[in-house]
Amino acid sequence: MIPLVTELGLAALITAAGSSIAALIGSLVQGMKTRAEVEQMRGHVTAAMETAQHELTHNHGSSMKDASTRTEGKVDRLSDAVEANTELTRGVVAEQDRQATRLHALETGLGGIRDDVRQIHRSSDSEHGTLRDDISQIRDDVRAIQGRCRPRDSPACGGWDYRDHETSGQPPIFRAPGRDDDIQEDT
Repeated sequence: MIPLVTELGLAALITAAGSSIAALIGSLVQGMKTRAEVEQMRGHVTAAMETAQHELTHNHGSSMKDASTRTEGKVDRLSDAVEANTELTRGVVAEQDRQATRLHALETGLGGIRDDVRQIHRSSDSEHGTLRDDISQIRDDVRAIQGRCRPRDSPACGGWDYRDHETSGQPPIFRAPGRDDDIQEDT
Protein backbone atom coordinates (compact mmCIF):
# COMPACT_ATOMS: atom_id res chain seq x y z
CA MET A 1 0.00 0.00 0.00
CA ILE A 2 1.19 3.57 -0.76
CA PRO A 3 2.11 5.60 2.32
CA LEU A 4 0.08 8.61 3.34
CA VAL A 5 1.01 11.56 1.13
CA THR A 6 2.37 14.54 2.99
CA GLU A 7 2.87 17.94 1.51
CA LEU A 8 6.49 17.08 0.71
CA GLY A 9 5.57 13.64 -0.64
CA LEU A 10 2.94 15.15 -2.90
CA ALA A 11 5.43 17.67 -4.18
CA ALA A 12 7.89 14.83 -4.86
CA LEU A 13 5.24 12.87 -6.81
CA ILE A 14 4.34 15.89 -8.90
CA THR A 15 8.01 16.57 -9.52
CA ALA A 16 8.56 12.94 -10.56
CA ALA A 17 5.58 13.08 -12.89
CA GLY A 18 6.85 16.33 -14.34
CA SER A 19 10.28 14.78 -14.82
CA SER A 20 8.76 11.80 -16.60
CA ILE A 21 6.78 14.08 -18.89
CA ALA A 22 9.89 16.15 -19.58
CA ALA A 23 11.83 12.96 -20.35
CA LEU A 24 9.06 11.79 -22.69
CA ILE A 25 8.99 15.09 -24.54
CA GLY A 26 12.78 15.08 -24.75
CA SER A 27 12.72 11.58 -26.20
CA LEU A 28 10.12 12.49 -28.78
CA VAL A 29 12.02 15.55 -29.83
CA GLN A 30 15.32 13.73 -30.14
CA GLY A 31 13.78 10.77 -31.92
CA MET A 32 15.80 8.32 -29.83
CA LYS A 33 12.90 6.34 -28.37
CA THR A 34 10.81 3.87 -30.21
CA ARG A 35 7.08 3.94 -30.18
CA ALA A 36 6.98 1.11 -27.62
CA GLU A 37 9.31 2.97 -25.28
CA VAL A 38 7.16 6.07 -25.63
CA GLU A 39 4.05 4.06 -24.73
CA GLN A 40 5.87 2.52 -21.79
CA MET A 41 6.89 6.00 -20.53
CA ARG A 42 3.37 7.26 -21.02
CA GLY A 43 2.12 4.36 -18.88
CA HIS A 44 4.57 5.24 -16.10
CA VAL A 45 3.49 8.88 -16.18
CA THR A 46 -0.18 7.96 -16.17
CA ALA A 47 0.32 5.54 -13.27
CA ALA A 48 2.20 8.18 -11.26
CA MET A 49 -0.53 10.74 -11.91
CA GLU A 50 -3.26 8.26 -10.93
CA THR A 51 -1.41 7.39 -7.72
CA ALA A 52 -1.07 11.04 -6.81
CA GLN A 53 -4.74 11.66 -7.58
CA HIS A 54 -5.79 8.63 -5.51
CA GLU A 55 -3.70 9.80 -2.54
CA LEU A 56 -5.18 13.25 -2.77
CA THR A 57 -8.76 12.02 -2.85
CA HIS A 58 -8.22 9.25 -0.27
CA ASN A 59 -6.48 11.46 2.29
CA HIS A 60 -8.23 14.68 1.35
CA GLY A 61 -10.19 14.97 4.57
CA SER A 62 -7.43 14.33 7.09
CA SER A 63 -4.56 16.07 5.31
CA MET A 64 -6.64 19.13 4.46
CA LYS A 65 -7.93 19.28 8.02
CA ASP A 66 -4.38 19.09 9.40
CA ALA A 67 -3.21 21.71 6.92
CA SER A 68 -6.14 23.93 7.85
CA THR A 69 -5.38 23.58 11.56
CA ARG A 70 -1.71 24.40 10.98
CA THR A 71 -2.67 27.36 8.81
CA GLU A 72 -5.10 28.67 11.43
CA GLY A 73 -2.37 28.38 14.07
CA LYS A 74 0.04 30.31 11.88
CA VAL A 75 -2.60 32.95 11.18
CA ASP A 76 -3.33 33.28 14.92
CA ARG A 77 0.38 33.67 15.74
CA LEU A 78 0.81 36.20 12.94
CA SER A 79 -2.28 38.08 14.11
CA ASP A 80 -0.92 38.20 17.67
CA ALA A 81 2.45 39.42 16.38
CA VAL A 82 0.77 42.10 14.26
CA GLU A 83 -1.31 43.25 17.24
CA ALA A 84 1.76 43.41 19.48
CA ASN A 85 3.65 45.31 16.78
CA THR A 86 0.71 47.70 16.38
CA GLU A 87 0.66 48.40 20.14
CA LEU A 88 4.41 48.91 20.14
CA THR A 89 4.11 51.26 17.16
CA ARG A 90 1.36 53.22 18.92
CA GLY A 91 3.58 53.58 21.98
CA VAL A 92 6.53 54.71 19.87
CA VAL A 93 4.37 57.21 17.96
CA ALA A 94 2.94 58.57 21.23
CA GLU A 95 6.46 58.98 22.66
CA GLN A 96 7.60 60.67 19.46
CA ASP A 97 4.65 63.06 19.72
CA ARG A 98 5.58 63.87 23.34
CA GLN A 99 9.21 64.42 22.34
CA ALA A 100 8.14 66.61 19.41
CA THR A 101 5.98 68.70 21.75
CA ARG A 102 8.89 69.09 24.18
CA LEU A 103 11.24 69.94 21.35
CA HIS A 104 8.82 72.55 20.00
CA ALA A 105 8.51 74.12 23.46
CA LEU A 106 12.29 74.12 23.82
CA GLU A 107 12.75 75.68 20.37
CA THR A 108 10.13 78.30 21.19
CA GLY A 109 11.91 79.08 24.47
CA LEU A 110 15.26 79.25 22.71
CA GLY A 111 13.75 81.52 20.08
CA GLY A 112 12.61 83.87 22.84
CA ILE A 113 16.05 83.77 24.44
CA ARG A 114 17.67 84.49 21.06
CA ASP A 115 15.36 87.47 20.60
CA ASP A 116 16.26 88.74 24.08
CA VAL A 117 19.98 88.34 23.36
CA ARG A 118 19.62 90.21 20.06
CA GLN A 119 17.74 93.00 21.83
CA ILE A 120 20.44 93.18 24.52
CA HIS A 121 23.12 93.37 21.80
CA ARG A 122 21.25 96.18 20.05
CA SER A 123 20.83 98.01 23.35
CA SER A 124 24.46 97.57 24.34
CA ASP A 125 25.63 98.64 20.88
CA SER A 126 23.47 101.75 21.15
CA GLU A 127 24.69 102.47 24.69
CA HIS A 128 28.28 101.85 23.63
CA GLY A 129 27.88 104.35 20.79
CA THR A 130 26.34 106.88 23.16
CA LEU A 131 29.11 106.38 25.72
CA ARG A 132 31.75 106.70 23.00
CA ASP A 133 30.17 109.98 21.89
CA ASP A 134 30.01 111.19 25.51
CA ILE A 135 33.68 110.29 26.12
CA SER A 136 34.68 112.04 22.91
CA GLN A 137 32.76 115.14 24.00
CA ILE A 138 34.38 115.05 27.44
CA ARG A 139 37.83 114.78 25.84
CA ASP A 140 37.05 117.72 23.60
CA ASP A 141 35.88 119.70 26.63
CA VAL A 142 39.04 118.80 28.59
CA ARG A 143 41.24 119.86 25.68
CA ALA A 144 39.34 123.12 25.46
CA ILE A 145 39.72 123.70 29.17
CA GLN A 146 43.42 122.84 29.14
CA GLY A 147 44.30 124.85 26.05
CA ARG A 148 42.10 127.90 25.98
CA CYS A 149 40.60 128.56 29.31
CA ARG A 150 43.64 128.31 31.61
CA PRO A 151 44.47 131.73 32.96
CA ARG A 152 47.99 132.87 32.16
CA ASP A 153 48.44 134.16 35.65
CA SER A 154 47.68 130.82 37.26
CA PRO A 155 50.52 128.99 39.03
CA ALA A 156 49.81 125.92 36.87
CA CYS A 157 50.55 127.88 33.73
CA GLY A 158 53.43 129.97 35.02
CA GLY A 159 52.96 132.54 32.30
CA TRP A 160 53.17 130.05 29.46
CA ASP A 161 50.25 129.82 27.03
CA TYR A 162 49.89 126.25 25.86
CA ARG A 163 46.82 127.05 23.79
CA ASP A 164 48.08 126.17 20.30
CA HIS A 165 51.37 124.48 21.06
CA GLU A 166 50.15 120.91 20.68
CA THR A 167 48.24 121.48 17.45
CA SER A 168 50.47 124.02 15.63
CA GLY A 169 53.86 122.47 16.25
CA GLN A 170 55.19 125.90 17.42
CA PRO A 171 56.91 126.31 20.77
CA PRO A 172 54.83 127.59 23.64
CA ILE A 173 54.52 131.34 23.98
CA PHE A 174 55.57 133.09 27.15
CA ARG A 175 53.26 135.88 28.16
CA ALA A 176 54.21 137.82 31.10
CA PRO A 177 51.43 138.52 33.48
CA GLY A 178 49.82 141.83 32.63
CA ARG A 179 51.48 142.15 29.20
CA ASP A 180 49.64 141.64 25.96
CA ASP A 181 52.59 141.41 23.59
CA ASP A 182 54.08 138.01 22.90
CA ILE A 183 57.70 137.24 23.68
CA GLN A 184 59.19 134.11 22.18
CA GLU A 185 61.20 131.80 24.37
CA ASP A 186 64.94 131.88 23.78
CA THR A 187 66.20 128.45 23.02
